[in-house]
Amino acid sequence: MHNITVIIPTTAEKNRRSSLLEAIDCILSQSEVNALPFVVVNGDRFDKELNEELKNRTDIKYVYLKEGNLVKAIYYGVKNVDTPYFSFLDDDDIYLENALIIRLRPMLENEAVGLAVTNGYKHGIGEEYRLPFNAEEYELDPVAAILKSPWLSSCSGLYRKSLIDPSLFDHSYYYVEWTYLAFEISKITKIAFVNKPTFLYNYSENSLSASPVQEVARARLMDEISQSQISKELKEKFLIQKYNAHHMASEGYLNNREILKAWKHHLKCLVNIHGIKHFSYSYHLCRNTLFP
Repeated sequence: MHNITVIIPTTAEKNRRSSLLEAIDCILSQSEVNALPFVVVNGDRFDKELNEELKNRTDIKYVYLKEGNLVKAIYYGVKNVDTPYFSFLDDDDIYLENALIIRLRPMLENEAVGLAVTNGYKHGIGEEYRLPFNAEEYELDPVAAILKSPWLSSCSGLYRKSLIDPSLFDHSYYYVEWTYLAFEISKITKIAFVNKPTFLYNYSENSLSASPVQEVARARLMDEISQSQISKELKEKFLIQKYNAHHMASEGYLNNREILKAWKHHLKCLVNIHGIKHFSYSYHLCRNTLFP
């Protein structure tokens, strides 16, 4: 029985009680492994009763961090892992009962594998479906695959502690942290992709993925990747994604009636050949600026 730590960063608010406890239970019930939930409560929004309950449990690892910061909570968790493998789970998602053993098998077969990534289900807004997952394409070129699919998420990976430096998790890529980690880990270790469902990811209309702030972060990340040691063809593709993200940010800010920010990101598009295709949007932006 192999030992695995599963880090759950959470604000432990009252309205997350049910889903958080369900997340803990699904970790403790994992088959063929010894899985330990590591609950990292962060910030001051926690429910006192729930926080006290978590603190007093003997079947989980618990810590409280005063600062409410998801990335820092994740980093703290990784730094304090004391098992050979670790994983993550959001407090509103769940693992299927064989999630961790499915990810562990390719890592046991090949000690060079530092990360195993699996597929899962997306649930929310009145539907549930299996996420697209092309293991062969991902393994052929993990960095290029980022352009088509964000193949790494908070609940899809299992990491080998000896091959993953905790400092990778100490970064400032809020909102696109898993895409950033996918890129960085692709450069340092072998990744195994297994097209088997192992988790249920719950999505809501309030998800941060729909926010202009997330698009700004994505533009920054696409720019960094485009400047890395990749082929010229890939650089061009990541630059296109960069300016698409600026355009999406502009549209998002316009919908929020933040006109100055909308113009700021639209103008970023117009200064580069890869963003000039969004020139026609200028009329729409002018009209909404003059006639709100």
